[in-house]
Amino acid sequence: MKKLQIELFGMARRLAQAKETTVEIEERGTYRDVVAALARRYPAFIDQIIKPDTHELIEPYFLNVDARRVVRDLDEIPEEGKPLLLLFVDAGG
Repeated sequence: MKKLQIELFGMARRLAQAKETTVEIEERGTYRDVVAALARRYPAFIDQIIKPDTHELIEPYFLNVDARRVVRDLDEIPEEGKPLLLLFVDAGG
């Protein structure tokens, strides 16, 4: 099993009532598996942050790896030891 640390922001932080969390996925698990694990841990994320049928993130939410790059393909395999950030795009004036 692979453990991944995820820092939460915005509504995700409020719904989880936590600043960060850790999820476990299979060794060959994908970012989609990470999102599915988040949905299981925090059912309040469903329909607010996570699409229940596909385990995709609902805009404006996205995953960022190590504060360096945006995850564009949820079927990519994450690297253990690189923290994830569940962020949202904040637009407006």
